[in-house]
Amino acid sequence: MKSIQVNIDSNSEFYKAVEEFVKNNHNDCERSYETELVKNIVNNFDIPLTDLEEQIDKKNLDISIRYAIFFYLCTKHRRNKDYGKYSELIDKFKNEFKNYKSVAHLEAMYLTEVLDGREETILAIKLSEEAIECAPQNCGFLHCYTVIIAEGFENDYLNHQEDKHFLDKACKYIKKAIELAPDYPKFYATQGRLLAIGKNFKEAKYYIKKAIDKEQSSVPDYSLRINDYQKHLLSVISNEHIEEIENKLKRFETNLKDTNHQLETSKIKNIELLAFFAALLSLIIGSIEIASNQPFKEAFLLINSLCGLLLIVFSCLSPMLFGIKYFLKTIPVLIVGFLILYTAINIFNF
Repeated sequence: MKSIQVNIDSNSEFYKAVEEFVKNNHNDCERSYETELVKNIVNNFDIPLTDLEEQIDKKNLDISIRYAIFFYLCTKHRRNKDYGKYSELIDKFKNEFKNYKSVAHLEAMYLTEVLDGREETILAIKLSEEAIECAPQNCGFLHCYTVIIAEGFENDYLNHQEDKHFLDKACKYIKKAIELAPDYPKFYATQGRLLAIGKNFKEAKYYIKKAIDKEQSSVPDYSLRINDYQKHLLSVISNEHIEEIENKLKRFETNLKDTNHQLETSKIKNIELLAFFAALLSLIIGSIEIASNQPFKEAFLLINSLCGLLLIVFSCLSPMLFGIKYFLKTIPVLIVGFLILYTAINIFNF
């Protein structure tokens, strides 16, 4: 990387590079504006940033050159994670460069790095949508939107109940971004993050690993990117395990409720059955006492009648005690009960 003097005049190497860049890149909303700026200037020149801002204030410079320097500084502050200076730069110059539509994108990218609540997240989404509206084919703008949504859901600033439409749109945008730039690794990592938010952990891990495989070790911030991917991968694996544990707990709670219900039902049935047989025993003992004081014929008929009645009552009570399915099995018992009772009545009349 070249290190040059802060003084930027028409003969400086940096100025010539910026001038050449501006001549070949007229539309700041095209993806090439950002990628070529990073490739030819950000990665090739190391300039003290504190003095470079003064060049943006020079009104004698062409505004397209001043904006390119502004874009350069925003990119540098973001890479250096100097978000305070990034914010100051945006606030100072965004109105002056309001005719450049990518300003909304630069501000959205800043907010993405410092999201701290739902209000900031919604503002970042709005700015990103403004940028996309101007350049729907810019995969960088599309990707910025998807990162905002991923950060929003991962930090609970967004939720599935109110904000599912944001997630659906982000999934659509990341697929489009990958179609436009299939060799850019970070897009795959972001797709993995969005899939994980939707609980699709298997595919999420696949896409993040794909991002790791696609990343070139020659890029300046290779180690930072790999660490970032690994962080997201560990987060997905962790959330997957948490989801599995929660599902097991839910199944356990459901099974416990079912078991308690079955025990309670069985307890009630046992009590009912016990009461039935207690009544049956009392009836038999009472019948024997009554029959002992009756002539044989009357006693025989009484006992037969009681047996028939008991069989009928047992069959009729079976749905309550054992369920409706068991009642079908007791139909023969019901028929026998009626036959015994019918026979006893006929014999008594005879």
